Amino acid sequence: MDSSVIIPTFNKSFFLDLTLAGFAKQSMKNFEVIIINDGSTDNTESTVKRYENQIDIKYLAQENGGRSKARNLGMSIARGDIFVFCDDDRIPVTNFIGNHVDHIQNNKNSVSIGLKEAVLSRYTNSVKTFYIDPSINLIECFADFFRRNQELLDQIGKDKAIDLISTELLQLDLDHYLNKYRLYTCIENFLEVVEYFGTQLDKFPMNWMLATTGNLALHRFNCESISFDENYQGWGIEDNDFAYQLKNAGYDFYFNSNAINFHQEHPRNAGIDRAQAKENIQRFFNKYRTSDIKLYDRFFNGEYTLQELIGLSMK
Repeated sequence: MDSSVIIPTFNKSFFLDLTLAGFAKQSMKNFEVIIINDGSTDNTESTVKRYENQIDIKYLAQENGGRSKARNLGMSIARGDIFVFCDDDRIPVTNFIGNHVDHIQNNKNSVSIGLKEAVLSRYTNSVKTFYIDPSINLIECFADFFRRNQELLDQIGKDKAIDLISTELLQLDLDHYLNKYRLYTCIENFLEVVEYFGTQLDKFPMNWMLATTGNLALHRFNCESISFDENYQGWGIEDNDFAYQLKNAGYDFYFNSNAINFHQEHPRNAGIDRAQAKENIQRFFNKYRTSDIKLYDRFFNGEYTLQELIGLSMK
């Protein structure tokens, strides 16, 4: 067993179905997928069961305790030498696991940070509530999307929801349909950092901020004492804390642009998410009380641009 993919999930069976279809099409086969159902009330269990003959899959259910608790449970039962973290709404390209594993097998003390793209698997009339970074022009984004997919124009506005990607399409040609319905490259890649420092991020003092568990892999050999802090509540920052622990344990960080997964954009309450993240950043700072976390806090709250953050971190 080379690797263990750890996926916490909560009430996202439609998106999880497509995510698992992506793992069923991986070019590398020697891996397991661990699904931790964090108190879902939808048909998550039956969705997972449909893949038991296609993937080496392990399914556990817990009362709703949050992503940190779910990931810790996943790590505790994982058999693989390499942990691969993925969210329940992120579809991997065919060589996703292979590219993570190739890097880590030759760099056991390196955290592999994959490239995060965005895809539209289901179109709804609530696109205005999609969690899209303010720097992305939503009108231009969708104008380009429909230029590439003009056959959809007649359907928009007639239905409340249109499923663009199906498991059948992904089985037919996974990478083609991910690129066909691609929206944009996610802002949380912080590509300005990569452009400035290169893919080996050891010269960036705050390299841990790029390492989020939507797309992340590492070797387990040196992280027996590292876990996700279960005190974080709601959305965000628990994975920044985990990466901060990895940095303090001596891991370096590498941006692996070939290990790609696609976040399935969907309506969400960005205001609530951001409020929870602000509270969690304060909890993060209170835990460690270091200048780099305070700098990250101020960046998150819009006091600095990413370019300004890079410059300040180097002082």
